Amino acid sequence: MRFVKLSEEDIKRIAKSYQNLIAEAWELLFYLWGKEIGKEIWEHISDEDEPLKRAADIIEGRGWAEKILLEEDIVIAKDCIETNKSYDSPSCHILRGIIRAIHEESTRKLVDVKEVKCESLDNEHCEFKIEEKNFE
Repeated sequence: MRFVKLSEEDIKRIAKSYQNLIAEAWELLFYLWGKEIGKEIWEHISDEDEPLKRAADIIEGRGWAEKILLEEDIVIAKDCIETNKSYDSPSCHILRGIIRAIHEESTRKLVDVKEVKCESLDNEHCEFKIEEKNFE
């Protein structure tokens, strides 16, 4: 498989272009992009002993975050490539999608992933809360 490298500036320029063109729909597009990346990552680690640790290694290796800790109900990420101090809301939509896909594949359950802290908002790290979806 071949990979294409995008710089942090490339990602931010693309996000800005999408913001100008399609307002808030860009967040959904980035999130869906992340879900597909997460599914692809899962294909490489699904049969490993510690898949969440291996997924974290791949996420770091590909540069989505400098450091990431994937747990069953929480994820902590440091230096996510999507952070941008000009945003007034959490901005790590691709990473949120990656996290959701990996957790859904690993648990075989539907989950919600919410970014509750973001470095874009001057938090020390980005933090994602994972909750199983309830269909009541």
